[in-house]
Amino acid sequence: MTASCATCADGPLSELGIICSFVCVCDNSAPKSKAGSMLKQNCVAKGLDWMRDSGQGRNILPEVGYYMGGVPAPVPLLLDGPAVPERIKNHWHRFNKVRKLLAEDGVEKYSKGLLRIPDIVITEQPDQIPIQPNIKQVVEIKFPGDKWGAGQKDAYETIAGEDDFGTPKLTELNTNKCGCGDKKQPIANPVPALTNAWQDELDRQQSNKLVDIGIVVGGTLLGVAMILDDFTGIGAADDPFIPIVSSAVARSSVRLLTLGSLPVAVPILAN
Repeated sequence: MTASCATCADGPLSELGIICSFVCVCDNSAPKSKAGSMLKQNCVAKGLDWMRDSGQGRNILPEVGYYMGGVPAPVPLLLDGPAVPERIKNHWHRFNKVRKLLAEDGVEKYSKGLLRIPDIVITEQPDQIPIQPNIKQVVEIKFPGDKWGAGQKDAYETIAGEDDFGTPKLTELNTNKCGCGDKKQPIANPVPALTNAWQDELDRQQSNKLVDIGIVVGGTLLGVAMILDDFTGIGAADDPFIPIVSSAVARSSVRLLTLGSLPVAVPILAN
């Protein structure tokens, strides 16, 4: 923990406590990539966006990209146009923005490290640009097995700037510091209502995927049955019922999707 108390764990609703709520859930329940690896960082970012969409936690920004060649400080990569600053989410759009900034500076070639993307930036004013005067804390999450990359920590300290005590406004979180690991050394307490709701939302999203798969399989089997019926002539007398069955399956599919598609509400967190 840094010397600054900008994000000290003074209660369950501190910014770090909110972040830890997602860390603890995503460490065990994050969706998996096609290769089978757990997308833990992505899970935390999606959880914070889910919370931000509810109007809460608007000063907790996941995955803001920064152009490190900015003078006097790194430049956040934001969308052009919106009245309220909005980060660029797509990686290649971030990269293209950096190339544009390099061209403006008369630099033709991209160098490694000119694009940095901290896990989370906490701002003082949620609707203002996330630059050093408005940065309360930069947070890097290290799940079990994660390590700092070459130059990563120095870059994030440069993005964050220093607090009034001359200490970089950078905090590292992990499952132990969030109180969700085997060796608990918490500096922040997860919010139980938030952890429960995000777990439910992840379960809902997974259930929707299973429903989608079931509908595809069911529809495929129905199609095969119709083809075999036409090819063999067996059951030809049942042909008039096929549209009825198809319609029933379609209606059931819609009902299933409707039942499983309602997002879990973000709990209202008191200040």
